[in-house]
Amino acid sequence: MNEDLVLAITMLIILAVVVLFIQISQQIKVKRIQKMKIQRRFGEIPDMEEVLPIERISVYHKHQGREDVDQVTWSDLSMDQVFQRIDQCDSAAGEAVLYNMLHCTDNGQAQWKELLKYYEEQAEPRKKAEAILISLGKREGLYYLPEYVDTLQASHVGSVFFYRLLQILLLGSVVGGLWNVQILPLAGVMAIVNIAVYIMTRMKYEQQMSMMELIVLVIDTGKQLTKEKCAGPVQKELEEKLKELGKLDKLIGKMSAMRRNSYSSDQGVFLDYLFGITLWQLISYEKSVKWLENKRESYLQLFEEIGRLDAAISIASFRKSLPFYTEPEFHSERSVHMEEMYHPLIEEPVSNSMDWSRNCIITGSNASGKSTWIKAVAINLILAQTICTCTAKRFQMHPGQIMTSMAVRDDIMKGESYFLKEMKYLRRMLESFSEEKLTICIIDEILKGTNTKERIAASKAILDYMQRQNCLVMVASHDYELTVLLEGTYENYHFTERIGEDDIYFDYRLYPGAVTSGNAIKLLKFMKFPEEIVTEAKQQVTIEL
Repeated sequence: MNEDLVLAITMLIILAVVVLFIQISQQIKVKRIQKMKIQRRFGEIPDMEEVLPIERISVYHKHQGREDVDQVTWSDLSMDQVFQRIDQCDSAAGEAVLYNMLHCTDNGQAQWKELLKYYEEQAEPRKKAEAILISLGKREGLYYLPEYVDTLQASHVGSVFFYRLLQILLLGSVVGGLWNVQILPLAGVMAIVNIAVYIMTRMKYEQQMSMMELIVLVIDTGKQLTKEKCAGPVQKELEEKLKELGKLDKLIGKMSAMRRNSYSSDQGVFLDYLFGITLWQLISYEKSVKWLENKRESYLQLFEEIGRLDAAISIASFRKSLPFYTEPEFHSERSVHMEEMYHPLIEEPVSNSMDWSRNCIITGSNASGKSTWIKAVAINLILAQTICTCTAKRFQMHPGQIMTSMAVRDDIMKGESYFLKEMKYLRRMLESFSEEKLTICIIDEILKGTNTKERIAASKAILDYMQRQNCLVMVASHDYELTVLLEGTYENYHFTERIGEDDIYFDYRLYPGAVTSGNAIKLLKFMKFPEEIVTEAKQQVTIEL
Protein backbone atom coordinates (compact mmCIF):
# COMPACT_ATOMS: atom_id res chain seq x y z
CA MET A 1 0.00 0.00 0.00
CA ASN A 2 2.80 2.35 0.89
CA GLU A 3 4.53 1.54 -2.37
CA ASP A 4 1.35 2.30 -4.32
CA LEU A 5 1.03 5.63 -2.53
CA VAL A 6 4.65 6.51 -3.26
CA LEU A 7 4.15 5.54 -6.91
CA ALA A 8 1.00 7.65 -7.17
CA ILE A 9 2.71 10.66 -5.63
CA THR A 10 5.71 10.18 -7.93
CA MET A 11 3.43 10.03 -10.99
CA LEU A 12 1.63 13.18 -9.88
CA ILE A 13 4.96 14.99 -9.42
CA ILE A 14 6.14 13.84 -12.87
CA LEU A 15 2.83 14.94 -14.41
CA ALA A 16 3.07 18.33 -12.71
CA VAL A 17 6.65 18.76 -13.95
CA VAL A 18 5.61 17.81 -17.51
CA VAL A 19 2.67 20.26 -17.46
CA LEU A 20 4.93 22.99 -16.06
CA PHE A 21 7.56 22.23 -18.71
CA ILE A 22 4.94 22.44 -21.50
CA GLN A 23 3.62 25.75 -20.17
CA ILE A 24 7.11 27.24 -19.89
CA SER A 25 7.98 25.96 -23.39
CA GLN A 26 4.84 27.54 -24.82
CA GLN A 27 5.62 30.86 -23.12
CA ILE A 28 9.17 30.78 -24.50
CA LYS A 29 7.81 29.96 -27.97
CA VAL A 30 5.29 32.80 -27.82
CA LYS A 31 7.99 35.25 -26.73
CA ARG A 32 10.32 34.04 -29.48
CA ILE A 33 7.60 34.48 -32.13
CA GLN A 34 6.75 37.89 -30.73
CA LYS A 35 10.39 38.93 -30.82
CA MET A 36 10.73 37.80 -34.45
CA LYS A 37 7.54 39.64 -35.38
CA ILE A 38 8.80 42.85 -33.77
CA GLN A 39 12.13 42.52 -35.57
CA ARG A 40 10.56 41.76 -38.95
CA ARG A 41 7.76 44.32 -38.85
CA PHE A 42 9.88 47.39 -38.11
CA GLY A 43 10.38 49.23 -41.40
CA GLU A 44 7.73 47.23 -43.27
CA ILE A 45 4.84 48.83 -45.14
CA PRO A 46 1.59 48.09 -43.25
CA ASP A 47 -1.16 46.05 -44.87
CA MET A 48 -3.14 48.75 -46.67
CA GLU A 49 -5.99 46.28 -47.35
CA GLU A 50 -6.72 45.88 -43.64
CA VAL A 51 -9.89 47.65 -42.52
CA LEU A 52 -8.99 49.80 -39.52
CA PRO A 53 -11.62 50.72 -36.89
CA ILE A 54 -11.33 54.43 -37.64
CA GLU A 55 -14.51 55.22 -35.70
CA ARG A 56 -12.88 53.88 -32.53
CA ILE A 57 -9.43 55.26 -33.28
CA SER A 58 -10.83 58.77 -33.83
CA VAL A 59 -12.70 58.91 -30.49
CA TYR A 60 -9.68 60.33 -28.65
CA HIS A 61 -9.19 63.02 -31.31
CA LYS A 62 -12.85 64.04 -31.21
CA HIS A 63 -12.71 64.16 -27.43
CA GLN A 64 -9.64 66.42 -27.55
CA GLY A 65 -11.64 68.85 -29.68
CA ARG A 66 -8.66 70.33 -31.52
CA GLU A 67 -8.61 70.35 -35.31
CA ASP A 68 -5.86 72.35 -37.03
CA VAL A 69 -6.48 70.18 -40.09
CA ASP A 70 -10.20 70.49 -40.76
CA GLN A 71 -12.42 67.64 -41.91
CA VAL A 72 -12.67 68.90 -45.52
CA THR A 73 -8.89 68.92 -45.90
CA TRP A 74 -8.57 65.57 -44.12
CA SER A 75 -11.07 63.98 -46.51
CA ASP A 76 -9.65 65.68 -49.63
CA LEU A 77 -6.20 64.25 -48.95
CA SER A 78 -7.36 60.74 -47.96
CA MET A 79 -5.62 61.26 -44.64
CA ASP A 80 -7.17 58.12 -43.16
CA GLN A 81 -5.10 56.21 -45.72
CA VAL A 82 -2.02 58.28 -44.88
CA PHE A 83 -2.60 57.42 -41.21
CA GLN A 84 -2.86 53.73 -42.12
CA ARG A 85 0.40 53.97 -44.09
CA ILE A 86 2.15 55.32 -40.98
CA ASP A 87 0.37 53.21 -38.37
CA GLN A 88 2.47 50.38 -36.95
CA CYS A 89 1.31 51.03 -33.39
CA ASP A 90 1.12 48.15 -30.95
CA SER A 91 -1.53 49.67 -28.69
CA ALA A 92 -4.84 51.50 -28.82
CA ALA A 93 -3.20 54.41 -26.97
CA GLY A 94 -0.60 54.70 -29.73
CA GLU A 95 -3.17 54.67 -32.54
CA ALA A 96 -5.40 57.19 -30.77
CA VAL A 97 -2.55 59.61 -30.08
CA LEU A 98 -1.05 59.23 -33.59
CA TYR A 99 -4.43 59.90 -35.22
CA ASN A 100 -4.85 63.01 -33.07
CA MET A 101 -1.30 64.19 -33.77
CA LEU A 102 -1.92 64.18 -37.52
CA HIS A 103 -4.70 66.71 -36.93
CA CYS A 104 -2.59 69.05 -34.77
CA THR A 105 0.18 71.16 -36.26
CA ASP A 106 1.93 71.98 -32.99
CA ASN A 107 3.07 68.83 -31.18
CA GLY A 108 6.19 70.05 -29.36
CA GLN A 109 8.70 69.64 -32.18
CA ALA A 110 11.85 69.58 -30.01
CA GLN A 111 10.72 66.78 -27.66
CA TRP A 112 9.14 64.88 -30.53
CA LYS A 113 12.36 64.92 -32.57
CA GLU A 114 14.30 63.69 -29.53
CA LEU A 115 11.90 60.77 -29.01
CA LEU A 116 12.00 59.81 -32.72
CA LYS A 117 15.78 59.95 -32.80
CA TYR A 118 15.99 57.75 -29.69
CA TYR A 119 13.94 54.92 -31.19
CA GLU A 120 15.62 55.20 -34.60
CA GLU A 121 19.05 54.78 -33.03
CA GLN A 122 18.33 52.51 -30.02
CA ALA A 123 17.06 49.16 -31.29
CA GLU A 124 17.07 47.22 -28.01
CA PRO A 125 15.03 49.72 -25.95
CA ARG A 126 12.61 49.97 -28.90
CA LYS A 127 12.12 46.19 -28.98
CA LYS A 128 11.57 46.08 -25.21
CA ALA A 129 9.03 48.89 -25.45
CA GLU A 130 7.18 47.17 -28.30
CA ALA A 131 6.93 43.89 -26.36
CA ILE A 132 5.36 45.78 -23.44
CA LEU A 133 3.01 47.77 -25.69
CA ILE A 134 1.84 44.57 -27.42
CA SER A 135 0.70 43.34 -24.00
CA LEU A 136 -1.37 46.52 -23.61
CA GLY A 137 -2.84 45.79 -27.03
CA LYS A 138 -5.84 47.21 -28.84
CA ARG A 139 -8.75 46.20 -26.63
CA GLU A 140 -11.85 48.09 -27.72
CA GLY A 141 -12.39 49.79 -24.36
CA LEU A 142 -8.93 51.39 -24.42
CA TYR A 143 -9.98 53.69 -27.25
CA TYR A 144 -12.75 55.10 -25.03
CA LEU A 145 -10.69 55.27 -21.83
CA PRO A 146 -9.78 59.01 -21.87
CA GLU A 147 -13.44 59.89 -22.52
CA TYR A 148 -14.48 57.69 -19.60
CA VAL A 149 -11.92 59.27 -17.26
CA ASP A 150 -13.08 62.75 -18.25
CA THR A 151 -16.71 61.89 -17.42
CA LEU A 152 -16.19 60.13 -14.10
CA GLN A 153 -18.92 62.16 -12.41
CA ALA A 154 -21.44 59.90 -14.18
CA SER A 155 -19.74 56.74 -12.90
CA HIS A 156 -20.39 56.94 -9.17
CA VAL A 157 -22.30 53.89 -7.88
CA GLY A 158 -23.59 55.48 -4.69
CA SER A 159 -22.61 56.54 -1.19
CA VAL A 160 -19.87 54.59 0.56
CA PHE A 161 -21.66 55.46 3.82
CA PHE A 162 -24.79 53.62 2.61
CA TYR A 163 -22.79 50.51 1.69
CA ARG A 164 -20.92 50.64 5.00
CA LEU A 165 -24.24 50.80 6.83
CA LEU A 166 -25.46 47.69 5.02
CA GLN A 167 -22.18 45.95 5.88
CA ILE A 168 -22.55 46.83 9.57
CA LEU A 169 -26.17 45.63 9.66
CA LEU A 170 -25.16 42.32 8.07
CA LEU A 171 -22.20 41.84 10.40
CA GLY A 172 -24.25 42.87 13.43
CA SER A 173 -27.05 40.44 12.60
CA VAL A 174 -24.56 37.57 12.09
CA VAL A 175 -22.74 38.29 15.36
CA GLY A 176 -26.06 38.76 17.16
CA GLY A 177 -27.27 35.45 15.78
CA LEU A 178 -24.38 33.72 17.49
CA TRP A 179 -25.73 34.93 20.80
CA ASN A 180 -29.39 34.64 19.98
CA VAL A 181 -30.57 32.31 17.21
CA GLN A 182 -33.77 34.35 16.85
CA ILE A 183 -31.70 37.11 15.24
CA LEU A 184 -30.32 34.78 12.56
CA PRO A 185 -33.30 35.30 10.19
CA LEU A 186 -32.38 39.01 10.18
CA ALA A 187 -28.90 38.02 8.96
CA GLY A 188 -30.53 36.07 6.14
CA VAL A 189 -32.67 39.08 5.20
CA MET A 190 -29.63 41.38 5.21
CA ALA A 191 -27.68 38.92 3.06
CA ILE A 192 -30.53 38.92 0.51
CA VAL A 193 -30.74 42.73 0.59
CA ASN A 194 -26.98 43.10 0.11
CA ILE A 195 -26.75 40.60 -2.74
CA ALA A 196 -29.74 42.28 -4.44
CA VAL A 197 -28.08 45.71 -4.12
CA TYR A 198 -24.81 44.27 -5.45
CA ILE A 199 -26.37 42.52 -8.47
CA MET A 200 -28.55 45.47 -9.51
CA THR A 201 -25.72 47.98 -9.10
CA ARG A 202 -23.27 45.76 -10.94
CA MET A 203 -25.69 45.25 -13.83
CA LYS A 204 -26.20 49.01 -14.11
CA TYR A 205 -22.51 49.91 -13.92
CA GLU A 206 -20.96 46.81 -15.53
CA GLN A 207 -19.32 48.75 -18.36
CA GLN A 208 -17.88 51.40 -16.04
CA MET A 209 -16.49 48.73 -13.71
CA SER A 210 -14.85 46.92 -16.62
CA MET A 211 -13.12 50.17 -17.60
CA MET A 212 -11.32 50.12 -14.24
CA GLU A 213 -9.49 46.97 -15.34
CA LEU A 214 -8.20 48.84 -18.40
CA ILE A 215 -7.13 51.75 -16.21
CA VAL A 216 -4.94 49.36 -14.21
CA LEU A 217 -3.61 47.87 -17.45
CA VAL A 218 -2.39 51.28 -18.64
CA ILE A 219 -0.73 51.99 -15.27
CA ASP A 220 0.96 48.58 -15.34
CA THR A 221 2.21 49.32 -18.86
CA GLY A 222 3.74 52.57 -17.65
CA LYS A 223 5.42 50.75 -14.76
CA GLN A 224 6.85 48.10 -17.09
CA LEU A 225 8.22 50.74 -19.46
CA THR A 226 9.96 52.59 -16.64
CA LYS A 227 11.18 49.38 -15.03
CA GLU A 228 12.81 48.25 -18.28
CA LYS A 229 14.14 51.80 -18.81
CA CYS A 230 13.01 51.81 -22.43
CA ALA A 231 11.04 55.06 -22.46
CA GLY A 232 14.02 57.20 -23.47
CA PRO A 233 13.37 60.97 -23.26
CA VAL A 234 9.95 60.46 -21.59
CA GLN A 235 11.27 58.10 -18.87
CA LYS A 236 11.25 60.85 -16.25
CA GLU A 237 7.76 62.08 -17.21
CA LEU A 238 6.34 58.56 -16.94
CA GLU A 239 7.94 58.05 -13.53
CA GLU A 240 6.50 61.36 -12.28
CA LYS A 241 2.97 60.54 -13.48
CA LEU A 242 3.11 57.07 -11.94
CA LYS A 243 4.25 58.55 -8.65
CA GLU A 244 1.36 61.05 -8.71
CA LEU A 245 -1.14 58.22 -9.29
CA GLY A 246 0.14 56.51 -6.14
CA LYS A 247 -1.87 53.51 -4.96
CA LEU A 248 -4.59 53.66 -7.63
CA ASP A 249 -3.54 50.42 -9.32
CA LYS A 250 -3.47 48.56 -5.99
CA LEU A 251 -6.85 50.00 -5.06
CA ILE A 252 -8.39 48.71 -8.29
CA GLY A 253 -6.18 45.65 -8.75
CA LYS A 254 -7.85 43.25 -6.26
CA MET A 255 -11.32 44.21 -7.46
CA SER A 256 -10.31 43.65 -11.09
CA ALA A 257 -8.77 40.27 -10.28
CA MET A 258 -11.95 39.13 -8.58
CA ARG A 259 -14.07 40.30 -11.52
CA ARG A 260 -11.89 38.35 -13.97
CA ASN A 261 -12.15 35.22 -11.81
CA SER A 262 -15.93 35.51 -11.70
CA TYR A 263 -16.02 35.01 -15.50
CA SER A 264 -13.51 32.16 -15.60
CA SER A 265 -15.30 29.36 -13.67
CA ASP A 266 -18.35 28.32 -11.68
CA GLN A 267 -16.24 28.62 -8.54
CA GLY A 268 -15.40 32.19 -9.53
CA VAL A 269 -19.10 33.02 -9.92
CA PHE A 270 -19.81 31.56 -6.48
CA LEU A 271 -17.01 33.61 -4.88
CA ASP A 272 -18.23 36.71 -6.70
CA TYR A 273 -21.69 36.40 -5.15
CA LEU A 274 -20.23 35.44 -1.77
CA PHE A 275 -18.11 38.60 -1.68
CA GLY A 276 -20.99 40.50 -3.26
CA ILE A 277 -22.92 40.03 -0.03
CA THR A 278 -20.23 42.12 1.69
CA LEU A 279 -20.54 44.90 -0.96
CA TRP A 280 -16.75 45.06 -0.93
CA GLN A 281 -16.47 45.48 -4.73
CA LEU A 282 -18.90 48.40 -4.80
CA ILE A 283 -17.03 50.18 -2.01
CA SER A 284 -13.67 49.54 -3.73
CA TYR A 285 -15.03 50.78 -7.04
CA GLU A 286 -16.51 53.95 -5.52
CA LYS A 287 -13.23 54.71 -3.72
CA SER A 288 -11.35 54.15 -6.99
CA VAL A 289 -13.62 56.56 -8.87
CA LYS A 290 -13.13 59.28 -6.25
CA TRP A 291 -9.37 58.73 -6.22
CA LEU A 292 -9.20 58.82 -10.00
CA GLU A 293 -11.26 62.04 -10.11
CA ASN A 294 -8.57 63.72 -8.05
CA LYS A 295 -5.81 62.28 -10.27
CA ARG A 296 -7.59 62.70 -13.60
CA GLU A 297 -5.01 64.96 -15.24
CA SER A 298 -2.09 62.78 -14.19
CA TYR A 299 -3.77 59.70 -15.58
CA LEU A 300 -4.69 61.32 -18.91
CA GLN A 301 -1.10 62.57 -19.25
CA LEU A 302 0.17 59.04 -18.55
CA PHE A 303 -2.12 57.66 -21.29
CA GLU A 304 -0.91 60.33 -23.71
CA GLU A 305 2.79 59.76 -22.92
CA ILE A 306 2.43 56.02 -23.50
CA GLY A 307 0.58 56.79 -26.74
CA ARG A 308 3.27 59.24 -27.88
CA LEU A 309 5.95 56.66 -27.19
CA ASP A 310 4.10 54.06 -29.28
CA ALA A 311 3.41 56.60 -32.02
CA ALA A 312 7.11 57.55 -32.11
CA ILE A 313 8.09 53.92 -32.74
CA SER A 314 5.45 53.75 -35.49
CA ILE A 315 6.78 56.89 -37.19
CA ALA A 316 10.37 55.60 -36.90
CA SER A 317 9.17 52.46 -38.70
CA PHE A 318 7.40 54.59 -41.31
CA ARG A 319 10.60 56.52 -41.96
CA LYS A 320 12.57 53.32 -42.42
CA SER A 321 10.03 52.04 -44.96
CA LEU A 322 10.40 55.10 -47.22
CA PRO A 323 12.77 55.41 -50.20
CA PHE A 324 14.03 58.57 -48.50
CA TYR A 325 12.72 61.24 -46.15
CA THR A 326 13.79 64.43 -44.43
CA GLU A 327 12.94 66.41 -41.33
CA PRO A 328 11.40 69.80 -42.21
CA GLU A 329 13.11 73.14 -41.76
CA PHE A 330 10.98 76.11 -40.75
CA HIS A 331 11.70 79.68 -41.76
CA SER A 332 10.05 83.11 -41.63
CA GLU A 333 9.81 83.64 -45.40
CA ARG A 334 6.38 83.16 -46.96
CA SER A 335 7.52 80.26 -49.11
CA VAL A 336 7.86 76.49 -49.42
CA HIS A 337 11.02 74.91 -50.83
CA MET A 338 10.71 71.26 -51.91
CA GLU A 339 13.49 69.07 -53.27
CA GLU A 340 12.63 65.68 -54.77
CA MET A 341 9.27 65.52 -53.00
CA TYR A 342 6.83 62.67 -53.61
CA HIS A 343 3.43 61.30 -52.54
CA PRO A 344 3.76 58.86 -49.59
CA LEU A 345 0.94 56.55 -50.76
CA ILE A 346 2.39 55.79 -54.20
CA GLU A 347 4.53 52.64 -54.36
CA GLU A 348 6.92 53.82 -57.09
CA PRO A 349 6.57 57.59 -56.95
CA VAL A 350 8.07 60.19 -59.26
CA SER A 351 9.59 63.02 -57.24
CA ASN A 352 9.64 66.70 -58.20
CA SER A 353 11.20 69.88 -56.90
CA MET A 354 9.71 73.35 -56.57
CA ASP A 355 10.42 76.75 -55.06
CA TRP A 356 6.98 78.00 -54.15
CA SER A 357 7.19 81.62 -53.06
CA ARG A 358 4.43 83.11 -55.21
CA ASN A 359 0.86 82.01 -55.79
CA CYS A 360 0.79 79.59 -58.71
CA ILE A 361 -1.41 77.74 -61.19
CA ILE A 362 -0.65 74.15 -62.19
CA THR A 363 -2.05 73.22 -65.60
CA GLY A 364 -1.81 69.93 -67.42
CA SER A 365 -3.53 67.27 -69.43
CA ASN A 366 -5.89 64.70 -67.99
CA ALA A 367 -4.10 62.08 -65.83
CA SER A 368 -0.77 63.89 -66.23
CA GLY A 369 -0.15 64.15 -62.48
CA LYS A 370 -1.19 67.63 -61.41
CA SER A 371 -3.81 66.49 -58.86
CA THR A 372 -1.42 63.94 -57.36
CA TRP A 373 1.26 66.62 -57.10
CA ILE A 374 -0.86 69.19 -55.28
CA LYS A 375 -2.10 66.49 -52.89
CA ALA A 376 1.51 65.45 -52.23
CA VAL A 377 2.33 69.09 -51.44
CA ALA A 378 -0.57 69.42 -49.01
CA ILE A 379 0.13 66.08 -47.28
CA ASN A 380 3.79 66.96 -46.77
CA LEU A 381 2.87 70.37 -45.38
CA ILE A 382 0.76 68.55 -42.79
CA LEU A 383 3.34 65.84 -42.03
CA ALA A 384 6.01 68.50 -41.61
CA GLN A 385 4.03 70.27 -38.91
CA THR A 386 2.68 67.16 -37.17
CA ILE A 387 5.23 64.30 -37.20
CA CYS A 388 8.44 66.09 -38.31
CA THR A 389 8.70 63.89 -41.39
CA CYS A 390 8.52 64.76 -45.09
CA THR A 391 8.76 62.48 -48.10
CA ALA A 392 11.43 64.56 -49.78
CA LYS A 393 15.18 65.14 -49.78
CA ARG A 394 14.71 68.64 -48.41
CA PHE A 395 11.64 70.51 -47.23
CA GLN A 396 11.58 74.11 -45.99
CA MET A 397 8.40 75.99 -45.17
CA HIS A 398 6.72 78.80 -43.29
CA PRO A 399 4.40 77.37 -40.63
CA GLY A 400 0.75 77.84 -41.52
CA GLN A 401 -2.77 76.47 -41.67
CA ILE A 402 -3.33 74.03 -44.54
CA MET A 403 -6.70 74.18 -46.31
CA THR A 404 -7.79 72.38 -49.46
CA SER A 405 -10.74 72.20 -51.83
CA MET A 406 -10.44 69.07 -53.94
CA ALA A 407 -12.72 66.06 -53.62
CA VAL A 408 -15.98 68.00 -53.83
CA ARG A 409 -19.17 65.94 -53.95
CA ASP A 410 -22.80 66.97 -54.08
CA ASP A 411 -24.92 66.19 -51.02
CA ILE A 412 -28.31 64.81 -52.00
CA MET A 413 -29.52 64.55 -48.39
CA LYS A 414 -28.85 68.24 -47.76
CA GLY A 415 -29.93 69.32 -51.23
CA GLU A 416 -26.52 70.81 -52.01
CA SER A 417 -25.26 70.68 -55.60
CA TYR A 418 -21.61 70.15 -56.52
CA PHE A 419 -21.19 73.87 -57.27
CA LEU A 420 -22.83 75.00 -54.02
CA LYS A 421 -20.67 72.61 -52.02
CA GLU A 422 -17.52 73.88 -53.72
CA MET A 423 -18.53 77.49 -53.01
CA LYS A 424 -18.82 76.61 -49.31
CA TYR A 425 -15.38 75.00 -49.37
CA LEU A 426 -13.84 78.10 -50.94
CA ARG A 427 -15.68 80.49 -48.64
CA ARG A 428 -14.32 78.72 -45.56
CA MET A 429 -10.82 79.45 -46.91
CA LEU A 430 -11.59 83.14 -47.29
CA GLU A 431 -13.03 83.28 -43.78
CA SER A 432 -9.86 81.76 -42.32
CA PHE A 433 -7.49 84.51 -43.53
CA SER A 434 -5.77 86.59 -40.85
CA GLU A 435 -2.70 88.78 -40.54
CA GLU A 436 -1.43 86.72 -37.62
CA LYS A 437 -1.16 83.35 -39.35
CA LEU A 438 -0.36 82.29 -42.89
CA THR A 439 -3.02 80.20 -44.63
CA ILE A 440 -1.80 77.82 -47.33
CA CYS A 441 -4.60 77.12 -49.82
CA ILE A 442 -4.49 74.28 -52.33
CA ILE A 443 -7.37 74.01 -54.83
CA ASP A 444 -8.06 71.39 -57.48
CA GLU A 445 -10.17 72.37 -60.51
CA ILE A 446 -11.55 75.63 -59.15
CA LEU A 447 -15.30 76.11 -59.76
CA LYS A 448 -15.54 73.30 -62.29
CA GLY A 449 -19.20 72.82 -61.34
CA THR A 450 -20.44 75.71 -63.49
CA ASN A 451 -20.27 76.93 -67.09
CA THR A 452 -16.96 77.97 -68.66
CA LYS A 453 -17.65 81.71 -69.02
CA GLU A 454 -18.77 82.25 -65.43
CA ARG A 455 -16.17 79.83 -64.07
CA ILE A 456 -13.32 81.83 -65.59
CA ALA A 457 -14.72 85.16 -64.39
CA ALA A 458 -15.49 83.98 -60.84
CA SER A 459 -12.21 82.06 -60.53
CA LYS A 460 -10.18 85.11 -61.53
CA ALA A 461 -12.04 87.29 -59.03
CA ILE A 462 -11.47 84.80 -56.19
CA LEU A 463 -7.79 84.30 -57.04
CA ASP A 464 -7.26 88.08 -57.33
CA TYR A 465 -8.76 88.46 -53.85
CA MET A 466 -6.50 85.73 -52.46
CA GLN A 467 -3.48 87.47 -53.99
CA ARG A 468 -4.09 90.40 -51.64
CA GLN A 469 -4.39 88.27 -48.48
CA ASN A 470 -1.92 86.64 -46.09
CA CYS A 471 -2.01 83.32 -47.90
CA LEU A 472 -0.05 81.18 -50.31
CA VAL A 473 -2.14 79.64 -53.09
CA MET A 474 -1.68 76.68 -55.41
CA VAL A 475 -4.40 75.93 -57.97
CA ALA A 476 -4.63 73.01 -60.39
CA SER A 477 -6.76 73.80 -63.43
CA HIS A 478 -7.57 72.84 -67.01
CA ASP A 479 -8.44 76.48 -67.77
CA TYR A 480 -5.58 77.89 -69.83
CA GLU A 481 -7.46 81.21 -69.85
CA LEU A 482 -6.69 81.70 -66.15
CA THR A 483 -2.95 81.54 -66.80
CA VAL A 484 -3.33 84.39 -69.29
CA LEU A 485 -5.65 86.54 -67.15
CA LEU A 486 -3.47 86.15 -64.04
CA GLU A 487 -0.10 86.43 -65.77
CA GLY A 488 2.28 88.47 -63.66
CA THR A 489 0.51 87.75 -60.36
CA TYR A 490 0.42 83.95 -60.48
CA GLU A 491 3.35 81.80 -61.58
CA ASN A 492 2.68 78.93 -63.97
CA TYR A 493 3.76 75.27 -63.94
CA HIS A 494 2.51 72.31 -65.89
CA PHE A 495 2.52 68.55 -66.43
CA THR A 496 2.36 66.99 -69.87
CA GLU A 497 2.45 63.69 -71.81
CA ARG A 498 3.58 62.13 -75.07
CA ILE A 499 1.10 60.28 -77.26
CA GLY A 500 2.30 57.86 -79.93
CA GLU A 501 0.33 55.86 -82.43
CA ASP A 502 -0.44 53.04 -80.02
CA ASP A 503 0.39 54.30 -76.57
CA ILE A 504 0.45 57.27 -74.23
CA TYR A 505 3.31 58.14 -71.90
CA PHE A 506 3.22 60.37 -68.81
CA ASP A 507 6.53 61.27 -67.19
CA TYR A 508 4.81 62.98 -64.21
CA ARG A 509 7.44 65.71 -64.21
CA LEU A 510 6.73 69.29 -63.22
CA TYR A 511 7.75 71.90 -65.80
CA PRO A 512 7.78 75.72 -65.66
CA GLY A 513 5.21 77.66 -67.66
CA ALA A 514 1.61 76.93 -68.63
CA VAL A 515 0.50 74.00 -70.76
CA THR A 516 -0.59 75.10 -74.23
CA SER A 517 -2.50 72.02 -75.38
CA GLY A 518 -4.87 69.37 -74.08
CA ASN A 519 -5.17 65.67 -74.64
CA ALA A 520 -8.89 64.97 -74.34
CA ILE A 521 -9.49 64.62 -78.10
CA LYS A 522 -6.22 62.73 -78.55
CA LEU A 523 -7.37 60.29 -75.86
CA LEU A 524 -10.65 59.76 -77.74
CA LYS A 525 -8.66 58.43 -80.68
CA PHE A 526 -6.25 56.49 -78.47
CA MET A 527 -9.16 54.78 -76.65
CA LYS A 528 -10.64 53.83 -80.08
CA PHE A 529 -13.80 55.94 -80.01
CA PRO A 530 -15.73 55.98 -83.33
CA GLU A 531 -13.89 58.12 -85.88
CA GLU A 532 -16.93 60.35 -86.47
CA ILE A 533 -16.84 61.40 -82.80
CA VAL A 534 -13.13 62.24 -83.01
CA THR A 535 -13.65 64.19 -86.25
CA GLU A 536 -16.55 66.25 -84.89
CA ALA A 537 -14.67 67.02 -81.70
CA LYS A 538 -11.65 68.23 -83.68
CA GLN A 539 -13.85 70.57 -85.67
CA GLN A 540 -15.01 72.29 -82.48
CA VAL A 541 -11.56 73.34 -81.33
CA THR A 542 -8.50 74.91 -82.84
CA ILE A 543 -6.13 72.27 -81.43
CA GLU A 544 -4.76 69.93 -84.12
CA LEU A 545 -3.66 66.35 -83.78
